[in-house]
Amino acid sequence: MPLPKRTLAVLTAAAALLLSVVLPVACNGLPAALPVPAPAVVGPKVRGTHPIQIVSHGWHTGLVLPAGPLRQEIPVLAERFPSAVYLELGWGDEGFYQAREVTTGLALEALFWSRGTVLHAVGFSVPPAQYFKASRVHTVCLTDEGYRNLRAFLRSSFQADPQGRMTPMGPGLYGDSQFYRGVGRYHALNTCNSWTARGLSSGGLPIRSSLQLTAGGIMGSVSELPFAACEGSGP
Repeated sequence: MPLPKRTLAVLTAAAALLLSVVLPVACNGLPAALPVPAPAVVGPKVRGTHPIQIVSHGWHTGLVLPAGPLRQEIPVLAERFPSAVYLELGWGDEGFYQAREVTTGLALEALFWSRGTVLHAVGFSVPPAQYFKASRVHTVCLTDEGYRNLRAFLRSSFQADPQGRMTPMGPGLYGDSQFYRGVGRYHALNTCNSWTARGLSSGGLPIRSSLQLTAGGIMGSVSELPFAACEGSGP
């Protein structure tokens, strides 16, 4: 049967609480290919020059970056999104994320018996806050090093064959979008929001990725960062 989003959030929180007793936090399914996060640069006088956006869709978060640098970093995106100005990337369970109708069975499978993970890429050309009018959008700014590390994190989240090829899967959920096979194991202590937090941490922001399980937790954390504005121009 279909599962309401609020019920899903409660189920995720309950499952996380249960697993936090049974599983060590260190066993959180991190993809081995993830780069070491850059040291956090904190302080009101130190701002980055590279704006990125964190988007909350209610229960799920994604990261929005200028498309040009991502196309250079991840060639498969250049093939699929040759003219997009922005790209949103999100990570999640293979079955649950791609489902057109969310069910209790899919939610439980994702939390406890995930078959694999996927990346969801969306290309668009209007400003992110305009494109995602119904979602919460927050902008942070990264330093040069943090911006490079975040792009490396995103690249390492795509599963590639021995020749380095990344194979597209099914069509995405909205707009001009596409699914790709991902790296890592999804479960109740390693959710799409945990992935977002690790990406921000890789970008040098002081975000603790452990137990960042909800979209609300992510958005609350980024709203408190001292990187409220960018120096220089956008993309």
